[in-house]
Amino acid sequence: MNKFIRIFNIALILIQLGISCYLITQYDLIPIHWDISGAIDSYGSPSVSLIIPLLSLITWGMIFFVKNHPDWWNVRNEIKKSAAGISIIRQMFDCMTAWSMILMTFLMYSMLRGKLFLIGLMFIFALLACIIVFFIKRINCPDKES
Repeated sequence: MNKFIRIFNIALILIQLGISCYLITQYDLIPIHWDISGAIDSYGSPSVSLIIPLLSLITWGMIFFVKNHPDWWNVRNEIKKSAAGISIIRQMFDCMTAWSMILMTFLMYSMLRGKLFLIGLMFIFALLACIIVFFIKRINCPDKES
């Protein structure tokens, strides 16, 4: 995994943990669900906010494992870790990981604000950020495998 991507994902998980700790220490109830129009329709204990950093960590770990063990994928042919297609798939996994971490961080931010951050804007920003990260990675090491 590219060092930049790894640091980026760890930073997002730490931001999520920081927001979660702040919510736990400062609030009795936090919004945990919004309806389609963005209005809060459910409140819960601030300790529920720890689920998001935990899910981020599990997601990151699963994608990291799948990315680094192509021989465990459900394929019939033997895959060599140096195959050209594996490099592209690993870059795709890096983008997926960054995308999911960004989305979960936005969700934590929505809990902190008490108002749902616009879903469409979240997806557009997350996709844009992943594209930027992907191209930064390509520029930094165009011929190297991640």
